[in-house]
Amino acid sequence: MKMRNATYLVAILCAAAITLPAAAGERVYKRIGEDGVVEFTDVPGGNAEEVEISEPQTYRAPPLPAAEPQAAAPQDVAFTYTLAIVSPTSEQAFPPGPGDIPVTVKVDPPVEARLRHRLELVVDGKPRPLAGTRVTLKNMDRGAHTVSVRVVDGSGKVIGESAAVTFYVQRPSILSPGRAPKASPSTP
Repeated sequence: MKMRNATYLVAILCAAAITLPAAAGERVYKRIGEDGVVEFTDVPGGNAEEVEISEPQTYRAPPLPAAEPQAAAPQDVAFTYTLAIVSPTSEQAFPPGPGDIPVTVKVDPPVEARLRHRLELVVDGKPRPLAGTRVTLKNMDRGAHTVSVRVVDGSGKVIGESAAVTFYVQRPSILSPGRAPKASPSTP
Protein backbone atom coordinates (compact mmCIF):
# COMPACT_ATOMS: atom_id res chain seq x y z
CA MET A 1 0.00 0.00 0.00
CA LYS A 2 2.86 2.39 0.84
CA MET A 3 4.46 1.71 -2.55
CA ARG A 4 1.24 2.63 -4.32
CA ASN A 5 1.01 5.94 -2.44
CA ALA A 6 4.66 6.65 -3.23
CA THR A 7 3.97 6.01 -6.92
CA TYR A 8 1.10 8.50 -6.89
CA LEU A 9 3.27 11.03 -5.12
CA VAL A 10 6.07 10.62 -7.68
CA ALA A 11 3.57 11.02 -10.55
CA ILE A 12 2.17 14.21 -9.04
CA LEU A 13 5.62 15.65 -8.44
CA CYS A 14 6.69 14.77 -11.98
CA ALA A 15 3.64 16.45 -13.44
CA ALA A 16 4.40 19.52 -11.38
CA ALA A 17 8.05 19.41 -12.44
CA ILE A 18 7.02 19.25 -16.09
CA THR A 19 4.35 21.91 -15.90
CA LEU A 20 6.20 24.53 -13.88
CA PRO A 21 9.35 24.78 -16.05
CA ALA A 22 7.25 24.63 -19.19
CA ALA A 23 5.20 27.49 -17.99
CA ALA A 24 8.42 29.41 -17.40
CA GLY A 25 9.66 28.59 -20.91
CA GLU A 26 12.43 26.20 -19.78
CA ARG A 27 13.32 22.83 -21.27
CA VAL A 28 12.57 19.52 -19.61
CA TYR A 29 14.53 16.29 -20.03
CA LYS A 30 13.58 12.69 -19.34
CA ARG A 31 16.14 10.15 -18.30
CA ILE A 32 15.72 6.47 -17.43
CA GLY A 33 18.11 5.19 -14.77
CA GLU A 34 19.82 1.76 -14.66
CA ASP A 35 17.15 0.55 -12.21
CA GLY A 36 14.35 1.61 -14.64
CA VAL A 37 13.28 4.65 -12.64
CA VAL A 38 12.15 7.55 -14.83
CA GLU A 39 13.53 10.93 -13.86
CA PHE A 40 12.53 14.35 -15.19
CA THR A 41 15.02 17.19 -14.93
CA ASP A 42 15.99 20.53 -16.36
CA VAL A 43 19.63 19.40 -16.69
CA PRO A 44 20.59 17.86 -20.06
CA GLY A 45 23.18 15.13 -20.29
CA GLY A 46 23.72 11.41 -20.28
CA ASN A 47 20.90 9.52 -21.93
CA ALA A 48 18.38 12.35 -21.29
CA GLU A 49 15.85 13.15 -24.02
CA GLU A 50 14.15 16.46 -24.35
CA VAL A 51 10.41 16.24 -23.62
CA GLU A 52 7.97 18.18 -25.77
CA ILE A 53 5.68 20.04 -23.41
CA SER A 54 2.50 21.56 -24.69
CA GLU A 55 0.60 24.42 -23.13
CA PRO A 56 -1.53 23.30 -20.21
CA GLN A 57 -5.17 22.70 -20.97
CA THR A 58 -7.58 25.09 -19.35
CA TYR A 59 -11.34 25.33 -19.15
CA ARG A 60 -13.48 28.37 -18.57
CA ALA A 61 -16.98 27.55 -17.37
CA PRO A 62 -19.86 29.34 -19.06
CA PRO A 63 -21.65 31.96 -16.95
CA LEU A 64 -24.36 30.69 -14.66
CA PRO A 65 -27.95 31.34 -15.71
CA ALA A 66 -29.81 34.06 -13.84
CA ALA A 67 -31.24 32.82 -10.56
CA GLU A 68 -34.96 32.18 -10.49
CA PRO A 69 -36.98 33.90 -7.79
CA GLN A 70 -37.30 31.83 -4.62
CA ALA A 71 -40.62 30.19 -3.86
CA ALA A 72 -42.37 31.40 -0.73
CA ALA A 73 -40.95 29.85 2.42
CA PRO A 74 -43.37 27.49 4.18
CA GLN A 75 -43.91 29.93 7.07
CA ASP A 76 -45.00 32.60 4.57
CA VAL A 77 -47.93 30.48 3.39
CA ALA A 78 -51.21 31.67 4.88
CA PHE A 79 -53.42 28.92 6.29
CA THR A 80 -57.09 29.23 7.11
CA TYR A 81 -58.35 26.54 9.45
CA THR A 82 -61.96 25.61 10.08
CA LEU A 83 -62.19 24.73 13.77
CA ALA A 84 -65.14 23.48 15.83
CA ILE A 85 -65.98 21.69 19.06
CA VAL A 86 -68.00 18.61 18.04
CA SER A 87 -68.64 17.41 21.57
CA PRO A 88 -69.74 18.43 24.08
CA THR A 89 -72.56 20.30 22.38
CA SER A 90 -73.60 23.79 23.39
CA GLU A 91 -75.51 23.88 26.71
CA GLN A 92 -75.04 20.12 27.23
CA ALA A 93 -75.44 18.97 30.84
CA PHE A 94 -73.49 16.01 32.16
CA PRO A 95 -75.23 13.96 34.89
CA PRO A 96 -73.69 13.35 38.30
CA GLY A 97 -70.61 11.21 38.10
CA PRO A 98 -66.84 11.48 38.19
CA GLY A 99 -66.78 14.67 36.08
CA ASP A 100 -64.88 13.16 33.13
CA ILE A 101 -65.94 15.03 29.98
CA PRO A 102 -65.04 13.70 26.49
CA VAL A 103 -64.11 16.48 24.06
CA THR A 104 -63.89 16.01 20.29
CA VAL A 105 -62.67 18.75 17.97
CA LYS A 106 -62.84 19.18 14.19
CA VAL A 107 -59.88 20.70 12.33
CA ASP A 108 -59.91 21.22 8.57
CA PRO A 109 -57.36 21.03 6.97
CA PRO A 110 -55.19 18.98 9.35
CA VAL A 111 -52.68 21.01 11.36
CA GLU A 112 -49.45 21.71 9.46
CA ALA A 113 -46.75 20.38 11.80
CA ARG A 114 -44.04 21.20 9.21
CA LEU A 115 -44.98 24.86 9.74
CA ARG A 116 -44.79 24.37 13.52
CA HIS A 117 -48.55 24.83 13.89
CA ARG A 118 -50.11 23.10 16.90
CA LEU A 119 -53.51 22.65 18.54
CA GLU A 120 -54.48 24.04 21.91
CA LEU A 121 -57.65 23.34 23.85
CA VAL A 122 -58.87 26.34 25.84
CA VAL A 123 -60.82 25.25 28.94
CA ASP A 124 -62.35 28.02 31.02
CA GLY A 125 -59.95 30.51 29.41
CA LYS A 126 -56.81 28.47 30.11
CA PRO A 127 -54.95 26.98 27.10
CA ARG A 128 -53.48 23.50 27.22
CA PRO A 129 -51.70 21.48 24.49
CA LEU A 130 -53.88 19.14 22.48
CA ALA A 131 -52.39 16.10 20.73
CA GLY A 132 -54.97 14.76 18.31
CA THR A 133 -58.65 15.58 18.03
CA ARG A 134 -59.99 13.78 21.12
CA VAL A 135 -59.31 14.25 24.81
CA THR A 136 -61.09 13.58 28.10
CA LEU A 137 -61.19 16.36 30.65
CA LYS A 138 -60.78 14.61 33.99
CA ASN A 139 -62.54 15.40 37.28
CA MET A 140 -64.21 18.64 36.16
CA ASP A 141 -65.80 20.63 38.98
CA ARG A 142 -69.56 21.06 39.07
CA GLY A 143 -70.98 24.07 37.30
CA ALA A 144 -70.65 25.83 33.93
CA HIS A 145 -67.53 25.49 31.79
CA THR A 146 -66.42 26.73 28.37
CA VAL A 147 -64.20 24.99 25.86
CA SER A 148 -62.77 26.04 22.48
CA VAL A 149 -59.94 24.89 20.21
CA ARG A 150 -57.32 27.00 18.48
CA VAL A 151 -54.29 26.69 16.22
CA VAL A 152 -51.09 28.41 17.30
CA ASP A 153 -48.00 28.96 15.14
CA GLY A 154 -44.37 28.44 16.18
CA SER A 155 -44.11 31.93 17.67
CA GLY A 156 -47.23 31.43 19.85
CA LYS A 157 -49.49 33.58 17.67
CA VAL A 158 -53.11 32.35 17.44
CA ILE A 159 -53.93 31.83 13.75
CA GLY A 160 -57.40 30.32 14.15
CA GLU A 161 -59.93 29.65 16.93
CA SER A 162 -63.35 28.02 17.21
CA ALA A 163 -66.39 29.46 18.93
CA ALA A 164 -66.57 28.61 22.62
CA VAL A 165 -69.04 25.94 23.73
CA THR A 166 -70.61 26.11 27.21
CA PHE A 167 -71.45 22.86 29.04
CA TYR A 168 -72.55 22.02 32.57
CA VAL A 169 -71.29 19.40 35.00
CA GLN A 170 -73.60 18.11 37.71
CA ARG A 171 -71.90 16.63 40.74
CA PRO A 172 -73.32 15.24 43.97
CA SER A 173 -73.09 17.48 47.00
CA ILE A 174 -74.05 17.17 50.64
CA LEU A 175 -75.68 20.57 50.22
CA SER A 176 -78.06 19.27 47.50
CA PRO A 177 -81.76 20.01 48.17
CA GLY A 178 -83.77 17.03 49.42
CA ARG A 179 -80.96 15.70 51.47
CA ALA A 180 -81.14 16.38 55.15
CA PRO A 181 -77.93 16.91 57.04
CA LYS A 182 -77.02 14.21 59.53
CA ALA A 183 -77.98 14.95 63.08
CA SER A 184 -75.04 15.32 65.38
CA PRO A 185 -74.97 12.94 68.32
CA SER A 186 -76.16 14.57 71.52
CA THR A 187 -74.00 14.53 74.55
CA PRO A 188 -75.70 13.91 77.95
